[in-house]
Amino acid sequence: MDRYSHKNLIYLILIVISVLLGTIGFNISSSARQGSYYYSPFSGLPLRNQPYTRPALAVVENSSRARPQRGLDKATIVYEVPVEGGITRFLALFWEEVPEQIGPIRSVRSYFLDLINEYDPLLLHAGASPDGFSQLQEHNFINLDQIYNSHYYRRSEERKAPHNLYTSSDYIEYLYALPPVTYEERFSFSEVKILNSNVEQAEVINIKYNNNYNVIYRYQDQENKYYRCLFDKKNPHYMEEQKIIKPRNIIIQFVKTKIKDDVGRLDVDFSDRGRALFFNSGVVDKGYWEKNEGESWPRYYDEEGSELELMPGKTWIQIVSDYTEVEW
Repeated sequence: MDRYSHKNLIYLILIVISVLLGTIGFNISSSARQGSYYYSPFSGLPLRNQPYTRPALAVVENSSRARPQRGLDKATIVYEVPVEGGITRFLALFWEEVPEQIGPIRSVRSYFLDLINEYDPLLLHAGASPDGFSQLQEHNFINLDQIYNSHYYRRSEERKAPHNLYTSSDYIEYLYALPPVTYEERFSFSEVKILNSNVEQAEVINIKYNNNYNVIYRYQDQENKYYRCLFDKKNPHYMEEQKIIKPRNIIIQFVKTKIKDDVGRLDVDFSDRGRALFFNSGVVDKGYWEKNEGESWPRYYDEEGSELELMPGKTWIQIVSDYTEVEW
């Protein structure tokens, strides 16, 4: 029996078990309670305790001087987004686990707010680009800007500024006090993935942002997760405590980008639709993303137009330019 026939057998067994236990078809909504559990609309996972009334979303630096970071391994959803200078930044959403220290925290770009607006979170950041400040004021985001709220942050003496800014535990009390928000299911989730005979393996994913920076995900079938690496598949992207980032789902979302000023700042278009690649369980699905007018966030579809189902767990969304080379 080859590897993928063996996987199909395992998934078939899981389906039978799920049917017998009555776990298929549960409705996941914000803080949806079923028995003694809550289900997360962002990960599809059951939670023992009632979660926060809304998520925190932090802007985290990803230059070489910012690594290793803190807290990213606990984020439920992470966007990696290109910025000027050939580097990226993270938008990390925390809901099930909200760590005291996240960082290094950096500034917002205007196009980040298209993604941030999808979640109505508490935004954690340190300043913004000029048009980013304008949009923050225009849309009245709930945010803790370190420039005006420094007591929610601290500087580490182990690094030089500006690569040493982290949240403090005080922001969690602020988060607790915010009015609740009701969220619909962010993705369609399914614990079972049926692999057909035409399945395309994707055990190593290489995302070439530019000549100086590439991200690699390496599939670990024992955990059914991807290990995030930088530059080489044997070089894990560690956090400060040597923890490895291990998402269950990887989405690569292709978008239109252009340079808009002399500093090299970007315009990134998150409207309409574009190509997308979806990775989980060691295989790839090809399709597209689409954001219709009036919808809170984009939906993800396969090539036939059916909405993609993700595995319950953490999801990393790689935002890349249309011309970015991706290999698997």
